[in-house]
Amino acid sequence: MKNVIESTLIIVFAAAVVQFKASSEMKGNELQHAQAGLLKDTSAVTKAESTVASLRSENEGLRRENELLRKQQHGRSRGEFIDFDDVSAEQEWSASIPDGYHGLNWENWHVMHRSSKLAGEGNKYGTVSGNFTAYNPLHRPGSISSERPFSVAGFYASVLSKHDAGTNVLVEAFDNSGGSGESIGSYEITLGDPRARGPTFIDLRGGDFEGIYGVKITPSHAYYTQPWIVIDDMIVY
Repeated sequence: MKNVIESTLIIVFAAAVVQFKASSEMKGNELQHAQAGLLKDTSAVTKAESTVASLRSENEGLRRENELLRKQQHGRSRGEFIDFDDVSAEQEWSASIPDGYHGLNWENWHVMHRSSKLAGEGNKYGTVSGNFTAYNPLHRPGSISSERPFSVAGFYASVLSKHDAGTNVLVEAFDNSGGSGESIGSYEITLGDPRARGPTFIDLRGGDFEGIYGVKITPSHAYYTQPWIVIDDMIVY
């Protein structure tokens, strides 16, 4: 009798072990399926986020193109659209902008080809149209003036190097051609990394920059003395 009971207990225990293993394997399979589903969902989310980022980038590009077209139409209807592509310069070097260019005097401004390796990324990512941009080569403010009154509607600006991200740009208007004395109007803006943000349009319409004789553009940075900036597609009238 004792042997029968022991045999029965052994059989029951073995069956329990088999059932436990089967249950564990089933739960393990369920866990693997759940993990696989989670990985699939995570991959789908990552892909969706990438798609959204790509669409946002495309939308930003279209927005910039539309804004540029609007600015170009505005500039051409009211005056001069200056893209700096008609100043003679070698592709890998630069050339100073001569006085009289578009009827204005240019102090401390050169032009640079977008493929030039003189500096950083700004000449590539800061070029809005054509192949050339203007920049301040001597780490000093750049001035534009005339003996006759003129107006500046705006221009695109970018730092020349990614290391200059965070550069503050002060644009001042003067009622004398020398760009000296007390300014009669000003505008300030901070520029970011040109690789990520591209050029920034500085909109100067509104009165302070109309009927002036001089404009001075001064870049400044918390850690660098007079960083370089590039400008493109300036609208004057």
